[in-house]
Order: sequence, then structure tokens, then C-alpha cells
Amino acid sequence: MKNTHRQPQNNLMARLMAKTSGVAREGELPFVSVITPTWNRREFLPYLIYMFQYQDYPAEKRELVILDDSAESNADLVAMLNQKQQFTIRYYHQTERLTIGAKRNKLNELARGEYIICMDDDDYYRSDKISYTIGEMRKHNALFAGCDQIPIWYSHINRIYRTSSISQHHALNGTFAYHRNFLRNHRYDDQAELAEEISFTKDFSSPVLQLDPERSILCIAHSTNTYDKNFILGTCELISEDIEDIVKDKSLLKHFKRLNLAPLKTKINWARIEGVIINVFSDDNAADLLRKELISLGMPEEKLQKVTLNADHCLADYHLSALDKAVERGWNNYLVLDGRCSLVHQDKTIKDVNNILDIFSTVPWDVLLLGAELRSAIPIQSLAQVVKPVCVTGPVGCLINATYYPKWREMLLHTRDYQQDLPKSAPESHILYWDKHCLTDRWYLLSPGWVYRANDDNGNDCAPKYFKKIYIDK
Repeated sequence: MKNTHRQPQNNLMARLMAKTSGVAREGELPFVSVITPTWNRREFLPYLIYMFQYQDYPAEKRELVILDDSAESNADLVAMLNQKQQFTIRYYHQTERLTIGAKRNKLNELARGEYIICMDDDDYYRSDKISYTIGEMRKHNALFAGCDQIPIWYSHINRIYRTSSISQHHALNGTFAYHRNFLRNHRYDDQAELAEEISFTKDFSSPVLQLDPERSILCIAHSTNTYDKNFILGTCELISEDIEDIVKDKSLLKHFKRLNLAPLKTKINWARIEGVIINVFSDDNAADLLRKELISLGMPEEKLQKVTLNADHCLADYHLSALDKAVERGWNNYLVLDGRCSLVHQDKTIKDVNNILDIFSTVPWDVLLLGAELRSAIPIQSLAQVVKPVCVTGPVGCLINATYYPKWREMLLHTRDYQQDLPKSAPESHILYWDKHCLTDRWYLLSPGWVYRANDDNGNDCAPKYFKKIYIDK
């Protein structure tokens, strides 16, 4: 193993090192191997080890096996965190990059336990994770256990959603637990780079003991996930609990909250956006919070304008007023935002926005949607994270190019005429029918977007509409 002798990250790590299980030996309990594949997650490893250490299952009856194929070994960090050697932690550094399927097979070969439990390096596990899982498996004489549904905390919007149920034979790998005998007839596909569960469960045909998801895992969605969980948000259901209700350990809660509250390292390249206009609807307080957030992201105050109209005006009137302000000021483009919207707090998303802004400085474009409910789209192979929208509703963030102002105005005037014939109760998503222009003009959409609405005017959750999986038109 390569030892780079790096220094402790902070004082918090010292507290993590001091944590021990303090559970007395109990007879007749099986030995358990907790297995974790990892790659480029040095900052998460202290918390993985901490969650292994604080388990209430007897320390002498368990081990943690980590297989790491990062470019550099993290053996020094693991050794430091387990320097008292109170726990069996075996760390293996693999110099060759492996697929996730091959990595999980290797971990199963390294595991010594009668039972094997999978724990990912970036998720949250309760202190009774092992004891609960083993207790349920022994009680039901089960060879294989897991969860069909799991709770996911989306760090960038600070909400927890439960995934939809697929079947009683379905389970997600981060919740897998199995007896060693199960491995006699089950193996991962060594070529699997994603959805490795399919091969291991023989296309989900193996019987699985369904565990309580809330006692098994809290999956954490963040900017460095190997799979972008934004794309399944649209099929999930919001749950009433906050992360503070689930993560009771103060050190772990502080760690996870940093993913949501830490200052962004990346700023929007405001030089590419000549002006920002906020359409202020019923809630001026929300618009003021949005204004302050934009300024905190580095937007010059002199670039910011707002449109405030009375209740008799339709949505198209707001957009027409915003366009007039942009023309008055001679802006070559402008970003119009719904005053009720929120911004994704994630460096990865900001980088995606900046990347497309840089590209659009050299190629022709008309409209860039930075937040909308996308119904269907056409992929653009040359532009990562950008699609050609076919059908959109509920746009809350639109960047409009000056060359498109005349056509934009014409479209808004037609939209206003249409809306005047609608009842007051008509939903806003039916007010702006832009599908024709999406198809015929140079409209693009960032997906997942940067701008979204967290709740509708009735207080109902509507965030998933802005992050749902895109069904691409062929």
C-alpha cells in the first residue's frame, strides 16, 4: 500500500477517531463483513469509518472491508482513523480502475464473514444498521435481504424523497445483505458499470427479504454521485421528515449539512448575462430572498431589475414588461426569473451553466431555458447537460438573446390574447404554449436545470417536476 502521510483534515476528525461502540461481547452472533467500494472519496471515508465504528453490533464480530481504486491510496487516512486498532478494518488499494461489478465481486472474495452487508461510502446508516439487518435475516432464515424503496436526501434542495416501489423481488445494492451461501449461485457481471444489481439478483428473480428502508439507509444525493439521482426525483414521493429528524448524531449531521450549506466554490459567469429581471408575483418576500441569493452568487446589483404588476395582469404581461426593460437598457440578452423560484445549490450545476454560456458566446441561439418542466426532448450529442426541448411547461428561468426579441414579443402577444380568454383558475402551465417555437427555433434547455419551484401557490411540493427523468423522442 502506498502511504502518502497526509495530515488530519480538521478537529472533527479527532472526534470521529475517539468514537467507539462500547458494546459488550455477545455469544452466538455471526461474524459480519461490511463491504464498501470507493473511488475518489477521501473526504467521505472518515464518516464511513465512523458509522462502522459506532454500530451497536459487537466489535469483535464484524469487519469493514474497503476496496479503493482511486489514483492515490488512502491507507494513511484509514490507519490514522483506526490507530487504536479496536476495530477490524481492512483497506485494499487497487491501482487498476475496475468496473463496479468487478469491484463488488472482489469485495465478496475478500470478505470473511458468514454474513455480508453492503454499505456505500457516501450514505447515512443508523447505529443499529448491522444488528437490525442480521436480526431480521436470522429471524426469517433469509439468505438475501434489501430494500425495494429507499429515502433519498437531495442535498441541493434539502428535501427527502422516497423512491417508488418496483416489486417485492427488487432491491437496491446500497441496502444488500446476504449470507455467504448466497454467493454460491450469485455473482456480479464483471463488465457492469451501472445497475449491477441486475446480474447479481438474476434480473431480480431471487427471493429477497424486504427490510425497513428507514432503518437501513438514508441515501445522500450530492454533486459527486456516480449516478445523478436528479433523474429519478420525478418518480419519488416527498416525505415529511427532514434530515435533522433522521440523523441524530451531531458530527454526522454537520457533515451532511455541509453538502447543503457550504459556500459554493463556483460562481456564475455574470459577464455572459447582461441583465436579470425578476417577475414579482404574489410573494414579494420570496422575490427579495431570490434577489439576495443572486447577489451572494456574485451578480452585480446594477444588472438586476424587477417587474411588479397588479393581480389583473397575466403572466404574459410580466414577460412583456421584462422585455421592455431589456430593450430600454440595450441588453444583448437577459435572464428572466420567476420570483417564486429557487436556485440549485450545487457547484456541478453552476459549472454546467457556465459551460453552456461559454459555448453560446460563439454559436447562434435564441432561448436557453434554465428551469422548466420538461415533457419531451431531443438529445444534443455535442452539448453535455443540454437538450433540444420538444414540450415544456412551467418555465421559471429563461435567458433570451437580443436577436430573438422581436419574435419573443410576437409570441408573448399571442400568448396574452390566448390567456385573456382563460378562466382565472387556469393553471399557469397552460398559459405559455411554446412547443411550436421549441421545435422551429433555436431553443435549448439545461437538464437538470438550475432554477426550479419548490412549492406551488397552494404549498404543494412541485420540485420533482423540474428534475424528472427525460424521455427522449426518437
